[in-house]
Amino acid sequence: MIAAPSRGRTSGRDMIAATRMAIELTEKDFVPLEQCQFQHWGERTGAPFDRIRPLGDAAAERVWARAAALSSATWSEAAPGGDEIDLGSVDGDEKTVKRHVAAWLRRREASDGPGPDQPVILCYQPRVAVVVPWAIVCEHWLIFFWTPACAWPTSEQWVLVHDGDRFAFGRRP
Repeated sequence: MIAAPSRGRTSGRDMIAATRMAIELTEKDFVPLEQCQFQHWGERTGAPFDRIRPLGDAAAERVWARAAALSSATWSEAAPGGDEIDLGSVDGDEKTVKRHVAAWLRRREASDGPGPDQPVILCYQPRVAVVVPWAIVCEHWLIFFWTPACAWPTSEQWVLVHDGDRFAFGRRP
C-alpha cells in the first residue's frame, strides 16, 4: 500500500501520521510500458524492461508527493561504511564497479532489507515513477540509477536514495 499525504492545515501530529501513511496503488494506476517515454523505456524489450511497471501521470504525482514526505521522515543512522556507498570510491573498471554496487545493493536484503521479489517504487520526477522487483533493481541498477532517484517498498520500511554519485539506505527506526 502507498497513499498520498494529507492536504490542508497540518499539526505536528498530522505530520507524524503523514510520514507513516502509505500510497495505495491499484492496477488502474499503471500504464503499458509502451507509454513510458522516460529514457525511451517504452521502445525497449527484454530484461529488465519487461519487468518495469510504469505509473500513469496522476499516480506518479502521488508518488512524487510521497517521496517529499518520506524525505522529511526520520530514518536510522547509517553504520559507518554499511548503508552508504560513494561510487567514486569503488576501484576498478566499469564491470567491476557494476558488480560491486549490485553486491552492495543485494546485501541490503541480508540486513532485514527488501526481499528479492519485493516490488519497489522508483521515483524520478513529478510525473515519472515505476515499480520494479528489488532483484531486478539490484541486477540492473545502472539502468535505474543513471540519474538521481528515490526507491522504497510499499511497506515504507526503508528508503534508498541515489544522488548521482552515491547511494544511501535508511530504515525506519
